[in-house]
Amino acid sequence: MLLPIFGIFYLNWFGQISIVAMAISIAYAITRHNLLNTRVVTTEIFITLINIIILIRFVGSVSPEEFIFNGLVLLGVIMFSILLIRSVLQEVRQREEIGKLAEDLKVANIELKKLDQMKSEFVSLASHQLRTPLTVIKGYISMIQEGSFGKVADQLNDALRKIYISNETLINLVGDFLNLSRIESGKMKYMFEPTQAEEMIQSVYEEFMEVVKEKKLELRYEKPAGPLAKAMLDKDKFRQVIMNLVDNAIKYTPEGSVTLKLEEEKTETGKNILFSVSDSGVGMSTEDLAGIFKRFSRGEGGSKVNTNGLGLGLYLAKRIVTDHGGEIWATSDGPGKGSTFWVRVPARAEQVQKEKEVKEFVEKI
Repeated sequence: MLLPIFGIFYLNWFGQISIVAMAISIAYAITRHNLLNTRVVTTEIFITLINIIILIRFVGSVSPEEFIFNGLVLLGVIMFSILLIRSVLQEVRQREEIGKLAEDLKVANIELKKLDQMKSEFVSLASHQLRTPLTVIKGYISMIQEGSFGKVADQLNDALRKIYISNETLINLVGDFLNLSRIESGKMKYMFEPTQAEEMIQSVYEEFMEVVKEKKLELRYEKPAGPLAKAMLDKDKFRQVIMNLVDNAIKYTPEGSVTLKLEEEKTETGKNILFSVSDSGVGMSTEDLAGIFKRFSRGEGGSKVNTNGLGLGLYLAKRIVTDHGGEIWATSDGPGKGSTFWVRVPARAEQVQKEKEVKEFVEKI
């Protein structure tokens, strides 16, 4: 390209031969150095233009001082150009690696979801299979204790009582796993109906009276002054939440008292039913409070007092309360200062009933 400008044509054959070398060089540059990458190409063109301009200034120097100065500038620009192109190429490679890792993670995530689904199905199946024999064991133990198979010695009766308690623990654990599997697979079903919360709390209170006597604790129930508004609840599942909270309060209270309280809140949008269970037990730190409703999470103090829990009860309780349109939270003044768990659900029974009546009336019309 340059020699013909000066009238030199006898080396034209070299240009034709060098096309092969140029093709090989371009192919190598494209595959090895991302020649077609826009960012790299733009950088290389820009750097090349700068180097050509400085090279022209260097060639056109008229004095020794200007020649030395332009030479040093040219040398510095060449070194800077090499470093800049290397950094751009490195960034491009890193982006490509990140993109590849993102794709790998996407594939891995899909596989993990499949494994999680298989795990949930396995837990559900195993829980169903375990529940039946455990229920049968519970029934036979009750029959033996009641004397259906003859009189039972006091020593044997005490052993049966311990077996019954352990079996009941297993039944509750299987129930927790089954509910966890249902929630995670979206198969948890609720049967909402207008419910008087006072009756539910009263039955829970009476059921735990014998338990607190064995632990020599005081169990109190602060009843509401009058009848509360009804809430739309799934009685069995919501009762499970209350049972879990009261059971935890008793387990993690070595001495002192546990207090149940039920009240009605009035807000601008309607009424709420607010339940709380307070204890004088081990209490919780700020870190414990932040994580107790997570799956398989347990407070540090509670783990020392009761080593049998798996940290599923509060996680399930939160999911159930949330599905009821309510909220659940805990407060504590710190380790050793007790704690309080709160459950708030909207009292929507009257509103739901009116909506149902209106719907039925419209359908008749």
